[in-house]
Amino acid sequence: MIGRGAGLAVLAVLLVAPFLPMGGMRQYVLHVVIQIFIWSFIGTAWSLMGRFGLVSLGHGAFLGVGAYTTTLLWNFSGLTPCSSAATM
Repeated sequence: MIGRGAGLAVLAVLLVAPFLPMGGMRQYVLHVVIQIFIWSFIGTAWSLMGRFGLVSLGHGAFLGVGAYTTTLLWNFSGLTPCSSAATM
């Protein structure tokens, strides 16, 4: 069993890890990681919907609207996806 101090240390690392810089990670690797997260989210959602017999096009619609909005902001306002996520 993990001690209380070790558990708190693991929790602290998990809370701080997203705020650390990507430390030399190339753009391609970052792109692949983001694609993995997006497609795993979609796959999990579709798997759960199929398991319970639900039909929904909402996931695709929200993903499409978000991608379209991000592209418009990037092309016409010069607002990159990373900077817009930081403002949230």
